Amino acid sequence: MDCHHAGVTDWSLIGSGAAVLIAAASFWWTRRTHILAPKRDVLRRLLGSRHLLTDAMASHRGPGEPYVALNEIAVAYYRDENVVRALKCYSAEKNVANLNTLIREMARAARSNLDKFDDNFLKKPFVPPGPQAGPDSGR
Repeated sequence: MDCHHAGVTDWSLIGSGAAVLIAAASFWWTRRTHILAPKRDVLRRLLGSRHLLTDAMASHRGPGEPYVALNEIAVAYYRDENVVRALKCYSAEKNVANLNTLIREMARAARSNLDKFDDNFLKKPFVPPGPQAGPDSGR
């Protein structure tokens, strides 16, 4: 038996095994990314436009981004029972507590960490300022 030839075979088997592991890991990561991307997109749009769902913006309500995002939750998160349950609760009673629960469940399912933001931060989104009284406002 040729010792050099046996060593080449061993290294080729190790290399082949490593290539298979790398390919499997790459496939898993790509699949995970494709599954989480729509969830993160809906979550991003809901968080970015949640100020339109607050009482402060009640007079500005109408067709808009948060409503599209809320309607897309059923599609993007259909397998996530906690999100579906939270969406049903928010649909039944639209209040800040239910919205915060929905957002937190969506974040968990999308593997996005919102732990650094407490409920107080989530329930007070940044709201565009109202019309300001300027020098010509007295006319």
